[in-house]
Amino acid sequence: SCRKPSAGMLLRARDELGIDLSQSMIIGDTEADIGAGKAAGCKTVLVLSGKTKDPKTLKVAPDQVVESLVGVKV
Repeated sequence: SCRKPSAGMLLRARDELGIDLSQSMIIGDTEADIGAGKAAGCKTVLVLSGKTKDPKTLKVAPDQVVESLVGVKV
């Protein structure tokens, strides 16, 4: 359950560290990263500079798509 796209590692962090996942953001470069964030109730950002180059190929839509972390809006 701790392997992405499952949300286990994020849920464990929530429980152990008291993180409010609804106010949290996961930033990643793969569909698995976005899927885990969505499953945990986080906002999600896909960075195109990584493994995924075309967000239209994803089955799970991120909340934001950016070329680099410079474009992330919190």
